[in-house]
Amino acid sequence: MVKAVHTVEEARQLCHDFSCDLVIVDSEEDYKAAIQLCEEIKTENPEVNVAVIAWHGSEIDSECPDEVIRRDRGPQEFVEKVRLALA
Repeated sequence: MVKAVHTVEEARQLCHDFSCDLVIVDSEEDYKAAIQLCEEIKTENPEVNVAVIAWHGSEIDSECPDEVIRRDRGPQEFVEKVRLALA
């Protein structure tokens, strides 16, 4: 099952209410909030895989996420990174 939300607050609530295998966070709107959400998810549920979609050149200065999916690489790389995040 796939669930989608549009805000960080909705994502927090969804991750709190439901068990999941993978969370994909799009950092387009607010990169710092995306990384903070990633860290919160991993703190609460370390076994959950988290992937962050980032723009080319974005610097990841955190141990989180498990995978970084570069927005400019195309759909095939996106699918491969999601597979890696679930592995």
